[in-house]
Amino acid sequence: MTEPFRQLVFCPQDPQWISTGREKQIDLETVLRSVGLIASQVDVSSEGRFAIGEQFLQHINFMGCAPAVEFTPGQDKKLNDTQYWHQFTFVLIPPERNQPACYIDETMAKPKCPACNKRTALSSGQNYFDDSKSRFSCPHCQHSSDLCELDWREFGGCARTMVSIVNVYPKEAIPTESLLLQLEKLTQIDWRYFYYYGHLVSDKA
Repeated sequence: MTEPFRQLVFCPQDPQWISTGREKQIDLETVLRSVGLIASQVDVSSEGRFAIGEQFLQHINFMGCAPAVEFTPGQDKKLNDTQYWHQFTFVLIPPERNQPACYIDETMAKPKCPACNKRTALSSGQNYFDDSKSRFSCPHCQHSSDLCELDWREFGGCARTMVSIVNVYPKEAIPTESLLLQLEKLTQIDWRYFYYYGHLVSDKA
């Protein structure tokens, strides 16, 4: 099994939003490059994986006395080696999906039911999801919801378009309000963020 990644994920507030197929298409890579969040691709064979940009540290605040964050890869690993991708922070822009995908950190998330407005801690040993893991059954009112209908706060999200900052710890890396406002201005859509621990958001959810 592939070792999971700790990720800070950005997505539009509207789960159905995509940058393409619009009257005026938006190049998300160009947007992120223009605000200085990304630089060049890490390697020509690693499509969608970018080195951090020159304004990265102005957009992402790292909390704590001395967080151990590496921004460049070492030279002793091959690009197809899973460990290579765990040794430094990079930005991932995965292809946009045909349908929204939901990513949830089940160890931290406490989804709020849209019917009764109560939150549920996802206790181990309890099963709140259907067999396809596409619907959630509220233990308080038994209402069944599509995962995209739930409020996951900062530990889950649902979208067709996502941007992931890979290899950062939850609550240690916090995006600035300025970054979210710049993304909103350049894409004409509100953005949010959440933390996720699992396979890369470019993989199948």
